[in-house]
Amino acid sequence: MLVHVDDYLMAAPGQYYIEFNRAFDTKFGTNDMGQVSNILQMGVTWTTDSASMCQERQIVELTREYGVLDSAPVFTPMEPGLQLSPAPLPETHFPFRQLLGSLLWIARCTRPDITFAIVYMSHFCAAYSSTHFGALKRILKYLYHTRSVKLVIRQPRSDGPIPVSVWSDADWASDKATRRSVSGHLVTIGKSPVSWGSKRQHTVAMSSCESEYMAMSEAAKSGLCVIAFFQQFKAVEKPSDLNYDNQGSGYLASDTVNNDRNKHIDVRHHFIRDHVTARSA
Repeated sequence: MLVHVDDYLMAAPGQYYIEFNRAFDTKFGTNDMGQVSNILQMGVTWTTDSASMCQERQIVELTREYGVLDSAPVFTPMEPGLQLSPAPLPETHFPFRQLLGSLLWIARCTRPDITFAIVYMSHFCAAYSSTHFGALKRILKYLYHTRSVKLVIRQPRSDGPIPVSVWSDADWASDKATRRSVSGHLVTIGKSPVSWGSKRQHTVAMSSCESEYMAMSEAAKSGLCVIAFFQQFKAVEKPSDLNYDNQGSGYLASDTVNNDRNKHIDVRHHFIRDHVTARSA
């Protein structure tokens, strides 16, 4: 059972659901709305082996509210290489924070493709101007012109353990002001995305290898969280894959020796080595 305030979402064998729902209704009084078709602003459609989630209605409502219904099509959430600086004083007559919060909810629920852009724009919550608001509205325009895109969760093809894969990447020193890198990760069950995130790293990485290594550590934590959750219901395939695109960071994760190249890296990132060692044991 998933609970959000007064909304309940249940999954159970038929007879158990009937008995539980009867008892729950007797105690608290409920309204059984049948198979879920809309929850938390997400429209849900079903097939025999998948569930698709989309926030098209919310996107259209936001587009109408912020006056970009007739905008020219854009097919990327950000301009390539966009670098913004904080405004000296926030121009508070722009509803920057309101729009940012709405877009953040969409990114968290069904649209991982705008996560990086939303996280980047959130850095200007206290120092925004018309330029920042325009960049934020571009994300909304992108969503509007791709509003029919759905997040599809498919049932794994076999009845065996659930395959969980983690995908990791980093954008080395992408922030021209702080020279910090950005970590990104995606966790999938089979080919279905179930968890994703983008976050600026806490320290300045000295190389692309180092930034990728720190990103791998953060990605592994999200993967372990997904694995721990699903193990409550079904066996998870072991070991799980951690995918990356930097050979040096892979060597760093599998080498327990500390030297001049890695001795300065925060110890919290080295936990990835324990899990790599456990996989190969």
